[in-house]
Amino acid sequence: MSSSSTTIISCKNFLTIWAPPQLFTLTLANNKFIGPIPKSIGLGQASKTLIEVLFLNNQLSGCLPCEIGLLGKTRVFDVSRNFLTGPIPQSFACLFKMEILNLANNQFYGPVPEPCVQAA
Repeated sequence: MSSSSTTIISCKNFLTIWAPPQLFTLTLANNKFIGPIPKSIGLGQASKTLIEVLFLNNQLSGCLPCEIGLLGKTRVFDVSRNFLTGPIPQSFACLFKMEILNLANNQFYGPVPEPCVQAA
C-alpha cells in the first residue's frame, strides 16, 4: 500500500479509515456511510497534519469521539447533516486553530465548549 494514498473501507457502508502519515484533507462527504466516526480519526500521524475533515451529508450516528480534540491543526471540521447525537466533547476546547466548525442538522445537546463558541 502506498504511503501517499488513503484507504477507505466500506463494509455495508460502515466507515473505517486508514490514512497515510501526512494527510491534509479527509473528505468523505455526500455518501451513505453509517455508524460512528471511528476513534482512530484523532490517533496516529495523520491526526497531526489534518487541516480539513469533511463528513457532511452521510448517515453517521453515535457520539463524536473525544479523540477529535487531538486534531490540533484542523481548521475546518464539518459533520453537518448526519444522525450524530450526544454532547459535544470537551476536547473540542483544544481545537485552537478551528476556523469553521459545522455541526448543524444533528441531534447534539448540552453546552458548547467555550473555545468553540469564540471560533463561531
